[in-house]
Amino acid sequence: MPDLEDRVRELERFRYAALGFINAHTTIVSDLWANYIEKVNPQRKLEIAEALQQQWFADANQTVRPAIGADPAHLDLLSQHYQEALEVVGSEILRKLKAAG
Repeated sequence: MPDLEDRVRELERFRYAALGFINAHTTIVSDLWANYIEKVNPQRKLEIAEALQQQWFADANQTVRPAIGADPAHLDLLSQHYQEALEVVGSEILRKLKAAG
């Protein structure tokens, strides 16, 4: 049986692997959305991105998202982190669109 130090190291590896996975997905998703919005309507790209972000927040506040593997007792905390993640992705899309000109 692993000792406490080995278990902590394993949790840290898992944490950083999960963070890397999340950051990679954030990059890919924001690039895809920014490219799609740019192609669909370049003249209204910022307006579309802001409306999309507002819709994500409205949807997140109206429904309880399924949380695979989450303890039901922590759904409020999970919801808070979910909304923070939506802010990060939405802001990244806007940043990319503004940088593109």
